[in-house]
Amino acid sequence: MIWNDLSRRTGIKWIVQGLEEMTAKSLNVNNARRHPSRTWRLAPSSIASPPVLVSHAALILAFVLFPVSPLDESSPIVTLRAQRAQQIVEDLRAKLSIAENVQIGIVITDPFVFSVKPTDTQKDNFLLSMELGFLVKLNEDEMRAAVAHELGHVWIFTHFPFLQTERLANDIGGRVVYRGSFEDLYSKLWKYEGKPGVPLEELLGPDTNAKSNATSRPE
Repeated sequence: MIWNDLSRRTGIKWIVQGLEEMTAKSLNVNNARRHPSRTWRLAPSSIASPPVLVSHAALILAFVLFPVSPLDESSPIVTLRAQRAQQIVEDLRAKLSIAENVQIGIVITDPFVFSVKPTDTQKDNFLLSMELGFLVKLNEDEMRAAVAHELGHVWIFTHFPFLQTERLANDIGGRVVYRGSFEDLYSKLWKYEGKPGVPLEELLGPDTNAKSNATSRPE
């Protein structure tokens, strides 16, 4: 196990506090710490710290440092969600023609809930962090929308001179995910954070389908 090798070499113990208890309580996180004006945003584009690999499926679990005990790799909610998220990453990455490697990281808390960062200066590898409490609330379509959004940021990272914006990331993700999935995702995100959110048009652009449907209605 990489966990044991790392502990022997460095004495560092990467541990998660009360994961089972948090899961039993639907993994509610104290959201009061988050900035009230935050929407779904990319985390700062600093180089991410090298993660610790702990899963046999080569999935990254980015841990928080607490004086308790290591994360149980057999925890099904973590393993199954991480595996499915990684499968979605590989599927959508191919559809968006993104050559860079993108690795899933499951974390207890992330200031942006989900975020993506390059892990090297060449920007050949990225770490997509997912806050577990929100991840377990997503259905399949919403998870695909979340991944598509973050892959949109990866695309922007690697296509100069495009600038990082939520709208552009969603436009790129919208090539492989329906708009309705983004709408459901944002609605669930704002409920999770206890925030009113912003007009969806600011994040997704005008809903052309809604306009066409309105004009096609009988008198």
